[in-house]
Amino acid sequence: MIRKILKDIRLNKSITHQDMAKELFVTVDTIKSWEKGILTPTIDELRLISQIYNVSYDYLLVLSLETPRKVGAHKQKSFFKYGYYILLALISGFFITLGVS
Repeated sequence: MIRKILKDIRLNKSITHQDMAKELFVTVDTIKSWEKGILTPTIDELRLISQIYNVSYDYLLVLSLETPRKVGAHKQKSFFKYGYYILLALISGFFITLGVS
């Protein structure tokens, strides 16, 4: 799995989460999420990882395709969180337009 390879790369190079995040232009939380399998790196991130750490891009790509993608899951949660308020505002506006109070 991609998460194990990413962690192995980091440990074999003896670099911290912070160092890896800085080199890959992502946050420390992103690196930790990759290593835990919560998120999967994008194609561009995989390309950068392969270039910086001298790992086969094809190998990383195949491993990432075997891992279920969860990218954007946080966006779906925030939609449902705020969707309730949007729906409430629309219904309130509808009743105000009808003159019902």
